[in-house]
Amino acid sequence: MGQSGFIHGGSGIILVAAGMTFISISIMGIVKPVPIAAHVMYSIFLAGFILWCYRSARLGVTIDRSGVVERSLGQTRRIPWSQISDLKVEETTGPMGNKRAMLVITSKTRGKMPLSASARFGLDSVRDVAVRASEMRLAATAEPASTER
Repeated sequence: MGQSGFIHGGSGIILVAAGMTFISISIMGIVKPVPIAAHVMYSIFLAGFILWCYRSARLGVTIDRSGVVERSLGQTRRIPWSQISDLKVEETTGPMGNKRAMLVITSKTRGKMPLSASARFGLDSVRDVAVRASEMRLAATAEPASTER
């Protein structure tokens, strides 16, 4: 068994491609002879689209021995195993009526937390990761064997 599980979808690639298009437009605006205000505006756009591409490329859920990390465009959530009381898979229905699966964790302090970055993946893929996550959680939270003499 590997040390981590990672779910990553193809939609990040589409977002990166869109960002690269806007980066190209921003660069063209910077190199053209335009007023300084336009250079500043295009530079701000360029920085924003570079950040967009960076975040888009990292979308997904990472599960390892330390806990669960969900990366979306807006935020990164880290939840250590010590704060997780339950991890399960829930089936949802997408906007077009298609069946999807989502990892849902129950935090001891925050309650039920759906990992929305996992919602765009197939049920079998999410179930496989849930099984690996449960194994990692057990390994991480297991008490070390006593070494009494």
